[in-house]
Amino acid sequence: DNLNQAVKPDKCHKDPERIETDPSEQFSGPFVT
Repeated sequence: DNLNQAVKPDKCHKDPERIETDPSEQFSGPFVT
């Protein structure tokens, strides 16, 4: 799990938990909340 979190690019621009909850949100952006 540690490796996944480290190599997770989603964490760079957005929280990984958010993307998991709404995968379509990552396309729009973090300001779409």
